[in-house]
Amino acid sequence: MLEASGITGARLDAALFDLAMLGAASMNIDKGLDLRAISDFETKQFMKLQGGNVASLKQYQAVANDFRLQTSKENIAEIDRNLLESNLLLITDRFGQPDLVKQEALKKTGLKIRKKLEERLASLEEMDTSEKLNSKVETFVIDTEVGGGDENVKVFPTIQISPNSQFGQSIGITEPINTETKLELVDGTFSYRDLMNNYARYANEPQLQQSYYLSLQKQLTPAQFQILNIHLLEAGLIQVQ
Repeated sequence: MLEASGITGARLDAALFDLAMLGAASMNIDKGLDLRAISDFETKQFMKLQGGNVASLKQYQAVANDFRLQTSKENIAEIDRNLLESNLLLITDRFGQPDLVKQEALKKTGLKIRKKLEERLASLEEMDTSEKLNSKVETFVIDTEVGGGDENVKVFPTIQISPNSQFGQSIGITEPINTETKLELVDGTFSYRDLMNNYARYANEPQLQQSYYLSLQKQLTPAQFQILNIHLLEAGLIQVQ
């Protein structure tokens, strides 16, 4: 943790605030801050990684650099999507005809910003990240657009379980249940997807992962626990014994 390195109090608060701003700064090349450029998903994932795993200031800097790299890549990809011919053709004048002037202006501006992003990306890739965390923690999302190409963000389609299905009848459920179904636990409300991602967070810490798993077993009903295990199996997080 950063506290262990002497980063506490106001310095810690400032450091954590800086983390949330890194992504926002990546899109506005000239002014350095654009709050629209950072998503809730990116902020939560980055804060979770930094807060749970960083053990030194140098690792903090390495993780911060990774986040800048990721958001720069996402913004370049977003510009490329907007400059696709199919999207440019949507820009029309008041008569419904393609507005070539506006299309050209968007292309010119987009390519200018893209070039600056590429320059920033190149400089980030040259930075020393020798103490970068060796983390392969996976996150399972429903939307293919979430994650911006991060190889550790996996698409996990929603599992639907009907009470009339063989599995539904075997565990005795009386209403449809799916991956997004919410459960009330001691420390809050979580979906099966949330529980699966929380379990995945401890991939680098087997003892904590096992403790979390056993804690869920105590809190969930037998049927709920079986449904959770189905999700963990499908995600490749556990294996059939």
